[in-house]
Amino acid sequence: MRFAAEQQGLAEALATAQRAVGSRSASGAMSGLRVRTAGDSVEITGTNLDLTISATTPATVRDEGAFVAPARLLTDIVRAMEPGRIEVSLAAELINIHGGRSAFEVPTIAAEEFPNISLPVGEPATCSAKDLAAALRQVVPSASHDELRQVLTGVLFERSEAGLRLVATDSYRLAVRDVDALVLPGGADKVLMSSKALAELLRVLGSGETVELLLGEREVCFTVGGVVVASRLIDGEFPNYRQLLPQSYPNVLAAKKDAILGALRRLKPVAENTPIKLVLDNAATRLEVASPDRGRADEEIEASYQGATLKVAFNPEYLAAGVDAVDGDDVLLETIDPLKPAVIRAPLSSEFQYLLMPVRVS
Repeated sequence: MRFAAEQQGLAEALATAQRAVGSRSASGAMSGLRVRTAGDSVEITGTNLDLTISATTPATVRDEGAFVAPARLLTDIVRAMEPGRIEVSLAAELINIHGGRSAFEVPTIAAEEFPNISLPVGEPATCSAKDLAAALRQVVPSASHDELRQVLTGVLFERSEAGLRLVATDSYRLAVRDVDALVLPGGADKVLMSSKALAELLRVLGSGETVELLLGEREVCFTVGGVVVASRLIDGEFPNYRQLLPQSYPNVLAAKKDAILGALRRLKPVAENTPIKLVLDNAATRLEVASPDRGRADEEIEASYQGATLKVAFNPEYLAAGVDAVDGDDVLLETIDPLKPAVIRAPLSSEFQYLLMPVRVS
């Protein structure tokens, strides 16, 4: 096997595929990247079985073939080399890498031990990569990281009247986003996708204008530009989130995003992990925090409020994340009472809704 490729393109492809390689792999091949020539390009694949990423970069192929090499070592070598053309060849069980005045010999890993990755086939659904990226940025952060509650580590993709609805929750907050430009292929009504895989997809959605989605019985596959991100689907029933979405809210706060985010940032040194109270009144809106160890702080923000006077407390990190996720400069915070979930959204749209559970405080 022998090929030549540009250092920058090869380094980027290696780094992209390496993100799927587990840090604690059960076998040598699972700690490696498979490098395989394909026509006038080279395809690099990494996997931990739950997540697979393949990246392709243009190459001049002189002899076709494939090898598996240690992921981090190979990536670090190519990344550190000077810009320009790099020659890669396989001789016996060594990979020879030449570029500029540098030359390396890297041992291979038994290629037969590398997993046989099967990807879904069929007619894909296609949508704008930019639109999908915008939706994922709003939803993925709300998924749980607790592997003991695996269903909550996923993002629900559900057929809706608008096209597709994305939903994620960690039981403290719930993000719901409608996407009218994407549908599930093959007539599927809903699937539960790994939030970790979708976070990796987010990293590469800028490499193409469109993204293709394919579904298998147990896996999902996204293709964008020269990158394929495939992942196992999550088994289990996602919670019934619809019962948490009230039809109306009697109390509505309207403010600039920057006003709320700025106040939260300034109160953060005192708040640390302490809930922040919003004092909602028709005359003024104020944020308050009190900590036995760090003192007290408050700030009044410019806002308009309609509803009953009340105090409601939130986790400041979750509150800031919800406000920041809203598109545009303005935001609404709608509440029922201090014990029921509040909703954060844009003033003229319910396309994105962020439900946040209040924190009980004395």
